Amino acid sequence: MANKNVVLLATVLMLSGLAFKLGLAPFHSWILPVYQQAPKHITTLLVFIPKFSYFCLLIRIIAHIAWPVLDALPGIFTFLGIGSIVIGGYIGMYRQRLWEILGASGIVNIGFCILALIPGETTSLVVSLTYLCAYVLLSFNFVVFIFCFIDKRGNLILNSLHDLRQISERDYSLIVFFVSNNFALAGMPPFLGFLGKTLVSFHLFSNSHPIIAVLALYLAAISIFFYLNLISYTYFHPLAQRMDYPKVSRTSYGLVYFGIAINVLFMVCLPYFMILLYRFLLP
Repeated sequence: MANKNVVLLATVLMLSGLAFKLGLAPFHSWILPVYQQAPKHITTLLVFIPKFSYFCLLIRIIAHIAWPVLDALPGIFTFLGIGSIVIGGYIGMYRQRLWEILGASGIVNIGFCILALIPGETTSLVVSLTYLCAYVLLSFNFVVFIFCFIDKRGNLILNSLHDLRQISERDYSLIVFFVSNNFALAGMPPFLGFLGKTLVSFHLFSNSHPIIAVLALYLAAISIFFYLNLISYTYFHPLAQRMDYPKVSRTSYGLVYFGIAINVLFMVCLPYFMILLYRFLLP
């Protein structure tokens, strides 16, 4: 019993450290200030690279260290996942800056990744990593859209919600791309984000966790508000001041089309990706 308690304490401490690195609630307080104030190339790296590395480390801890206390992990994951969905959605509702909204979106989506681990099976790892890949692809699209608009001094033009109105009348194709990506992040059908949330929900339902699945979906409606708020500012808010910005480069358009192609390819190949991932994770 003493050894099991020691393992449980060590597991909780390690999971707390990883939750801090991943930005899970209640260890999320650093996410929004860092995303907004750090140099944007550093913020871009924080959006993508740490998510995969720390999540893989989390899986290693579950598989090789925490197996004596697996019965305690569902409660921990439920607390972290549901808390992140609620807090991430709530703080995103009152943010005006795009990078802070991206940070709040990350808190919500990593919460769904954690909820997928609750059943504690190999399939749970597959579903969780699949959702993480989908979120990273959609975040890539969000960041690419922001970097499409840079002035002659190299400064980003899109910084807040009010700046989005400047673009809607000038570059219709990029705005359609941005709006579609926000619908995907919100989990609207038939976009990639909807497939990810559906996978997590069906996985929890099929493993006797229907209350958690329903609760997560209901609470995720909070985060839908700030995604729709982005679209609202893009189309319906009055234009306060006109600003001139350089023409979007071919490289930026190329990255946009690349992001669209990768998203479509991932949706089409999703079953094959999950099968390969399952074979890779199967002991």
